[in-house]
Amino acid sequence: NIALGELIKLGGREFIRVGTAGSFREYIKVGDVVIVREAYKEEHTSRNYLPFDWPARAHPHALRAAVRAAERLGYGVSVDGHPKAHIVTAHVKDDLWEEDFPEEYRRMRNPYRRERVERIMAEAMERCESTSMEESVLYIVVEEAGIAELVAKGRFRWEELLEKRDGNWSVRPPRTESYWSQMRYKAVAIDAIVGDREPFADPKRIKEAEEAAIRIAIQTGLELYKQPPSGGP
Repeated sequence: NIALGELIKLGGREFIRVGTAGSFREYIKVGDVVIVREAYKEEHTSRNYLPFDWPARAHPHALRAAVRAAERLGYGVSVDGHPKAHIVTAHVKDDLWEEDFPEEYRRMRNPYRRERVERIMAEAMERCESTSMEESVLYIVVEEAGIAELVAKGRFRWEELLEKRDGNWSVRPPRTESYWSQMRYKAVAIDAIVGDREPFADPKRIKEAEEAAIRIAIQTGLELYKQPPSGGP
């Protein structure tokens, strides 16, 4: 979030994350690429920007650009098949080792941590197709910056989006096409799958996935450049 904040201050408006992730599904294998449509938040950083219930989603224009990029490069895209690229919901956490490495988990003796990991992983594996550590922070920080700009321009009021009742925040995210079309800040994440049942399994396939993710990200930037600008003056 430090890097994002600095880039936003410098005038950044469109953000493409290229990174790595693990797979929760047999049909998403090491060597594949995932395009993250939304993130299931198990981390805590994004809660400093918007309430926990605010969904962490890619800007739909950026998501469509990433899908077009993958298709244009011949990777193909599917939600549940087995082409090279997949559109997913990502589980995002802030603790890598104990959740992702079986040996670390088997050595865990702290009953509180074991119970927590078992609960988190059961929920995540039911809801999500991949797991990583960045997407929800990226999506929330970028969208919050975009909302702040729209509020400053008088197009929204914070009171329309957030309300505090009995000490709890309720959220009303305006996820309409009009809302997204006004939003100049866009983000999407493209991850290489580097682990499934075998964490960091096949170096050759990992390298292929990382190279594919980079190519898709570069093409996504070109696709976004071709789009008419959002937001207006």
